[in-house]
Amino acid sequence: MAISIYTPSTHSACSDRGEFGLRTGFFYRLFSVVRLTEIMRQRDDVPYAATLTNMGLGCMTDNDITLFNSMTFAAIPNKFVSCYFDSSQPVRLFFRNGAVNLYNEAVMTNIDSEGFSCEAYDVVSGSATITQKQDDLSAASNLPTQNTNNLAGSLTLKRGMMYMISCENG
Repeated sequence: MAISIYTPSTHSACSDRGEFGLRTGFFYRLFSVVRLTEIMRQRDDVPYAATLTNMGLGCMTDNDITLFNSMTFAAIPNKFVSCYFDSSQPVRLFFRNGAVNLYNEAVMTNIDSEGFSCEAYDVVSGSATITQKQDDLSAASNLPTQNTNNLAGSLTLKRGMMYMISCENG
């Protein structure tokens, strides 16, 4: 279940009148945003959740593989026919985030639509000196995404694509 939201940023860096001059109204017209109102996890299916965890850890058992095989199908079941998804594309499960990123980049490259590059705007809060804050930001900008809770420094968006974006205050 999802509901539409429209909440322009109040941060000066994202304001139409802000010192950086980023025109957020332009972006809001290009993308629709929905707030997910249901938890999207398999917590009610403990064996499946455990299997996903084992896959993430790279230690799947024969029972895990059997469970995955029992959940695959050669043709789309009738209960899913009316769902909005591209039935010619399988659901892909990757062991490493790097493989996910490579696949996503390949897909984005093949999409023939207008694209936008969004750069992260990070702020360090707290009682540190300005020099310490700048040093922290500089060090963090050079970290691979697996060391930043998968928060990217740059994100490419393309018109016509569907995205799931979560907001994490890290």
